[in-house]
Formats: sequence, structure tokens, C-alpha cells
Amino acid sequence: MSTTDIAHLEKQRKELAASFNDIATVMKRSSELAASFAQSLLGSDAFEVLQHLQQGADPAPTKGKRKAAVTEDEPLDGTKKRKRIIKPKDPNAPKRPASSYILFQNDVRKDLKEMHPELNNADLLTLISDQWKNMSSEEKDKYNQENKVLTQQYSEEKKAYDSRTPEEIQAAKTAAEIALAVRTFTFLSSSSV
Repeated sequence: MSTTDIAHLEKQRKELAASFNDIATVMKRSSELAASFAQSLLGSDAFEVLQHLQQGADPAPTKGKRKAAVTEDEPLDGTKKRKRIIKPKDPNAPKRPASSYILFQNDVRKDLKEMHPELNNADLLTLISDQWKNMSSEEKDKYNQENKVLTQQYSEEKKAYDSRTPEEIQAAKTAAEIALAVRTFTFLSSSSV
């Protein structure tokens, strides 16, 4: 390469660096404008929660021993066991109905706890399970009928949920994000006190 070629390449490198610098400045300004617009729409409290979430902070501590979800882009080599991919649940989705046994359990738990306050939860569940096993089918029929009604209601709600328009889906997602931000803010403000 000749010195003129090197000088020409050096000039192009400087122009490219300057243009990247200009782009970075414009992007930073755009980000600041978007942030101020979001703050004016949401208010300062919800905006702080959203910023906290965007920085990758966990909105609330997870409880239990459940393993973290694996993302689809995580590499799986031969040395690792393959983990199942857990899809995030939609908080707007209808909840499945309780089984007949759970309906029975919810119905009798309080009375049994009052009758046997010395029992721990495991023993209480054993007592409830024994009562369910010893019930006749006619006695269980009350809870089976209630389960059928709830199952029918769930299937109707599920059909309506599945047939939503894209606009309704987007509106529901936005409402869920705002609700999460408010819950997170409430959690963060109560834990900092």
C-alpha cells in the first residue's frame, strides 16, 4: 500500500468514528426524550419501577426451590442435561377450575382446623384425605357438580380469551405491565422502609 492509500484509509476511519459518535449522541438524546415522555405519562413512581425493571433487576424475590427458566437461545452442549423451556404465563389468562377434591378440602379445612388446632398442616391434609376417601359417591356428587359448573365457566372464558383481537391482546399486555410495575413499586417501597 502506498502512503496515499494509507492516508485515505485513515481519513475514512476518522470520518466513520465521527459518524458513530454523532449516532451515539442522537441515540442518547432520543433515549432521554423517550424517558421524559414515559415519566410524564406514568408519573414518577411507576417510571422509577420501570427503570428498575429495565436495568435487569428482579422485581420481587422468588420463593421456593423452583429452578430458573431456560431460554431458547441458551446453548445446550452434550455435557449438560437438557432442561425444559418454561413459557411465561399470561396473567390475563383464565384460571383453571379447582378439582372436586380441592373444593371439598377448601370447604372443610377451616372446621377441621378449629376442631383440631394441635394438628400441623400435613396431618390436617391426611385427615381431609381420609374423609374424602370415606365419603360416598352421593356425598361427593355435590362437589363434582360444582366442579362441572366451574369447568363449563372456564371453557367459556378460555374460548373468549383465545379469540381476542391483536389490539385487545396488546391492551391486556400493557395493563399487565403497569400492574406489575405498581406491585413491584409497592414491594420495593415497603421493603426499603
